[in-house]
Amino acid sequence: MAKAAGTKELLSFRSRKLINREIGMKGKMLQGVYKSGLVLAGVFCCITQVWANAQLIQLNTNPMVKGAVEIELLFDGPVENVSDHLEYSPNQLVIDVANASSALKINPLPIDGGGVKQVQSLQTESGLQLVLALERLVPYQVSKESQRVLVKLGALPVAA
Repeated sequence: MAKAAGTKELLSFRSRKLINREIGMKGKMLQGVYKSGLVLAGVFCCITQVWANAQLIQLNTNPMVKGAVEIELLFDGPVENVSDHLEYSPNQLVIDVANASSALKINPLPIDGGGVKQVQSLQTESGLQLVLALERLVPYQVSKESQRVLVKLGALPVAA
């Protein structure tokens, strides 16, 4: 009987040692899971910041007069910064919209009016780049109003 009790104590000592080792491993695993969770939470915050930026949701065209067109770019949130420049060979008007992306299903989008062949949207590191393929170089004007960017190309009306 004494031998059995000693064996029982030995087993319980071994069991306790095993349990403690498992708890220690689980503790380390839980620390790893906790650290991974913090990393994932940080990544999620960064991703939600990207998603919080303005998205191009609609593009409307309005022929003004012969040889002129107005293109309205509608975003789902406020547009921060817009810059533009002309490129030659091929003739293009490039519009950069900072911290934005496109939700348009068709890319490039054919326009075929007012000297504009198509509009192509490209995602860049700084935001959204819209490339308007032009038949020829024409006067243009780009303006920004909260959630809207207005592009006028061709024969622009003269201010009185």
